[in-house]
Amino acid sequence: TPGETLRLDYGAAWDTAVISQRPLNFINPPALNQPDNSDGDNQFSLSWQPAESSANLVGYVIQQTTTFSLPLYDDGEGAITNNWTAGQALANWSASSDYAHSGTGSYWSGRGDVVPLIDTALTLNRDITLPAGLSSARLGFYSRYYNDFNDYGHVEISANGGPWTALRRLMADPRIVPLNGRMQYHEFDLTEYIGTPIRIRFRYDNGVFSAAPDSPGWWIDDVTISGGVWQTVATTGSATSYDHSVGAVGTYFYRVRALYADGSVTGWSQVAQAEVTSITQPPAVEGAKATGGGWLASTNGKKLNFGFQIRPKGSGWQGNLTLNDRSPDGPKIRMTEITFVGAAGSGCGS
Repeated sequence: TPGETLRLDYGAAWDTAVISQRPLNFINPPALNQPDNSDGDNQFSLSWQPAESSANLVGYVIQQTTTFSLPLYDDGEGAITNNWTAGQALANWSASSDYAHSGTGSYWSGRGDVVPLIDTALTLNRDITLPAGLSSARLGFYSRYYNDFNDYGHVEISANGGPWTALRRLMADPRIVPLNGRMQYHEFDLTEYIGTPIRIRFRYDNGVFSAAPDSPGWWIDDVTISGGVWQTVATTGSATSYDHSVGAVGTYFYRVRALYADGSVTGWSQVAQAEVTSITQPPAVEGAKATGGGWLASTNGKKLNFGFQIRPKGSGWQGNLTLNDRSPDGPKIRMTEITFVGAAGSGCGS
């Protein structure tokens, strides 16, 4: 908890440290299922695979946007040169099928226990600019990193062609490598870089060289840079689905993450897209009606008054519209039996 003090025991000496912010949550996020690519009405269900752990789970937060930018998504299945400049002569990053979060492929740094002085980077081969107008942006990727204690995995960013800045440095104890093929999700806030050309790189160095077979290297998969104008639409309990509706035709994007009792959250899931092609109108209620009116300014300075009344009829609506300028010789127009069928604005007759 922030504000608590830890005692660090170094054997011959000890020190203290005060926690300034919550520890990172390293529980892998939920995986959002893709809804139907084209939704014929405005109602559909969002569903997801649960987060990696349900212990102390409060629920899931669902966000929606109609403004989404995805300048980079690399799932490790294509040629490494499509998006990256890879490595150094003695330790070159390459495609690998040893571990993968999705599909069968990822990118691998090569082993760190073969030659000394390895410092090899997987560097984005072009600038990426997240467009202005986004409210948030992120970098996300899956990682497999268990190497010698003095090896490091660096996640770095460069803005406007400037120097490389550290986002995170990975370390691991090779004695506790899990036997499964798990990869760990990492997420970084890039909001401050919106509108600025950026590049990212993953740099692996083997520190003080050790010939012991403790450094199998670093695997990277599903690298994503994205941004949007996100709004929370729901917070669920432990359920892994949510029935949702929208109010207009359009393209909608969704993401979800898990929330825990200590206030920590997972990273966001991958983004899923729903295309809403029509809006279902509520059924007409027998006996209901709506009335209204107002005025419009005309070119001769007079006000043109109008009034309307509509009521249900069959599967649609029927009504009348009256226009006049309240002068003795002015126009008086009354349109009756105006019938609307289906979605609003889809057609009318008289």
